[in-house]
Amino acid sequence: KLEDVISIYYLLNSPLRESQTLPKQRWKRSISDGPLYGFGFDTLSQKYKVVCVYRLYNMEVTLGEIITEGEACWRRLKIPFQVQFQYMPETVFVHEAFHWIIDREDEFFRANSCPEVILALNIGDEKFHTFRFPPVEFPESLSLINCSESLAVAESNRLDSMARIWKIVGTGTHYQ
Repeated sequence: KLEDVISIYYLLNSPLRESQTLPKQRWKRSISDGPLYGFGFDTLSQKYKVVCVYRLYNMEVTLGEIITEGEACWRRLKIPFQVQFQYMPETVFVHEAFHWIIDREDEFFRANSCPEVILALNIGDEKFHTFRFPPVEFPESLSLINCSESLAVAESNRLDSMARIWKIVGTGTHYQ
């Protein structure tokens, strides 16, 4: 059965020919939306971290887990907003933080006229913060990219075969 398939993930250090098997996670692939993985290096602890975010089908909340190189189990993350899982989602790691686009259908997001569009998780202290972003013409077509080690947002209009890339300069962050 598909739900009985177990995914095994490894951290590989090819130059040193070292590997570490990551522990099994709590979620089951057959009942989740996602997952989106991110991989980054924490310069403070000098260790790698892996983050995973996902959404269970009958839940209106994004769940997450994180593990640090050398740890025996994943730790839960309390994610303050729903992460977007449509339109080519991914986790982007730049400037010591993992980044996702906030799902604009999130009830809290809509009820509070929330101007924040990007959710970030600092790799060192594992705290979330958000970025505001000016209004865009096609908000449902946004995607995050790493543009020369800077965070950027790509906005595309498939009807006109047009794309805009917005490089994010400065922080403008709001901590959660």
